Amino acid sequence: MFEKFVYQYCKAYCKSTYHNVHVSHEPMNWCSENLGPLMPRMQPDILIYSDDKALIIDTKFYERIFVSRTNTSKKTYRSSHLYQIFTYIMHYSYNNPHLNTSGMLLYAGTGLELKSEYRLQTHKVCNKSLDVEILDLSVDIPKIKEQLNLMIQRYFS
Repeated sequence: MFEKFVYQYCKAYCKSTYHNVHVSHEPMNWCSENLGPLMPRMQPDILIYSDDKALIIDTKFYERIFVSRTNTSKKTYRSSHLYQIFTYIMHYSYNNPHLNTSGMLLYAGTGLELKSEYRLQTHKVCNKSLDVEILDLSVDIPKIKEQLNLMIQRYFS
């Protein structure tokens, strides 16, 4: 449900705001020409792209966004989520070298994770931008729209 909401919102917002930005959720190609029959399809939740940029968004809705290591209070991202978005970024970049490709893990947030230091984390990995953002769903609809608008504007304005 969260994925569909964000996808439909991004599609409507980009269509009404930008003439050259498109939104899709089509499968993407692996960076291989000889895939075996057992290889799964790679399909991002949301792909926003223009003539020179692409943003791949993977939406997540979990009770707990962060995990803690045993015997320590250090919080970390879920490694499987990072591996997934990183894989999308690298394969899409390989197949579309003319685009400046970035990726984002977008979590639905309503709890303690909404502290300002967690709301947006930007990382450079293999010279690609990989952001982790938390969309605050505990606010009213205009504030949710504002958060999504700003998220898209950071990449395409």
